[in-house]
Amino acid sequence: MSIIITGSGGDQTLEPAMYNKEEELHDFIARFPNLLTIPGEPGNILVRKKIGLPRAGELDLLLVDRDGLPIVVEVKLAKNRQARREVVGQIIDYVSDITSLTVDELDDAVDGALSEALMSLSGDSQTVEYERIWKAVGTNLRAGLVRYIIVVDEVPDDLERIVRFLVLHSNLDIRLIRIQRYHDMSGQHILVPSNVIDVMAMDRPAEVGKAGPSPELLAVLESYSKICDPAYPAGGKAPRYRQIKVPGWPRGIHYEFMKTGDSIMVDLHIEMKDSSTITPAVKELVAELRDTLPQGTVWDSSWSKGRGRISCPLPSDLPPDDIASAMCQLINSTLKRISGVISTQKKEKD
Repeated sequence: MSIIITGSGGDQTLEPAMYNKEEELHDFIARFPNLLTIPGEPGNILVRKKIGLPRAGELDLLLVDRDGLPIVVEVKLAKNRQARREVVGQIIDYVSDITSLTVDELDDAVDGALSEALMSLSGDSQTVEYERIWKAVGTNLRAGLVRYIIVVDEVPDDLERIVRFLVLHSNLDIRLIRIQRYHDMSGQHILVPSNVIDVMAMDRPAEVGKAGPSPELLAVLESYSKICDPAYPAGGKAPRYRQIKVPGWPRGIHYEFMKTGDSIMVDLHIEMKDSSTITPAVKELVAELRDTLPQGTVWDSSWSKGRGRISCPLPSDLPPDDIASAMCQLINSTLKRISGVISTQKKEKD
């Protein structure tokens, strides 16, 4: 389809200019990531191009928006036969792989590019805004909430049909965007994006777009509710994790069940901003209490930008009672000692 430019200098008719290779379209999206933003949505920023994922291979582009939503982008030109059915399975493979990572692991996988992108959005890594977006990325990854965008230059009928079906009948946040390129008389590029499927206008079921807890996690939570101390219930509605908060503890320290890949983690997380005294003390407890902790428990120093966590990864196909019992064992082994550390820290501040 042509573009007509009319004005006092005369009229121009611009015809579409084909892309010679997919990398040209990669570069345009990397320079202008808001080509993929629908009006009214928070802006996007590039994290990195060409990301090697642990199991799914190389991802074309990763973006993130101001709400901390990871955005996986796969580019396919019409001349690439894979721009049809295969790309849908490919992009879902990417997303299932990326959501198996924590926010710290994802930042490591892109050599710190995620931190750099969030600093560009917030101005500095020490700001409240940076911390908000960082935590939101982690929450979305754990919840399996990622946007999938397929970018094409032309739209094959069968690809549009498949994506439209997925939009209507699944909980996937998936989009199909066409970006056409034109050249004016001076040789400048004119990029025209179009949202092929208007997701906002479609009559989707209320539950679409909201991932639910896995059956394995639900079974563990049910078992835990039967044996836990009533003072320490597992709360929240997140689909991939549930927190156990201890009265009197800072908000940034809590126990947590977390479904990650084929494992359910039995953890204690330190995510408070000022953890300089808490982290070393809790780390020492792991070695000191090793005989009373669940088997396989380790100290993970990479969690939450180095604040750390006590973590016990267990296979998700383990009997739910065993996983629930492991959490009770972790709580019984550490709660009083950590409460003492927190109490001491409060007295020192006072």
